[in-house]
Amino acid sequence: MAILSGGCTLTHSFTLPCPGQELAALYITYQQGGATVLEKTLTDCAFEGALARVNLSQEDTLRFPASGGPIRIQLRLRTTAGTALKSGVLTAAPDELLKEGVI
Repeated sequence: MAILSGGCTLTHSFTLPCPGQELAALYITYQQGGATVLEKTLTDCAFEGALARVNLSQEDTLRFPASGGPIRIQLRLRTTAGTALKSGVLTAAPDELLKEGVI
């Protein structure tokens, strides 16, 4: 299980089944405690071929309290040809943060 470091800036990278220019829609959903806490879309990503990178800000990562349990991450996409796909659910653990807030 990966660690999602609260209060930090992070870049998540995902390998997709097609290059970014072939995508019509992309959603990266982050859930904790059964609720969607954060969602990134196609316009939030940078692409290098089939590699999608999404940046998470301090504000983004501070939304996941260490006491909130595991974070579930899933990608859904639709290609320009109309094919809709999803990833398996990835999990990450929030870590403890002693100095709260954006610095």
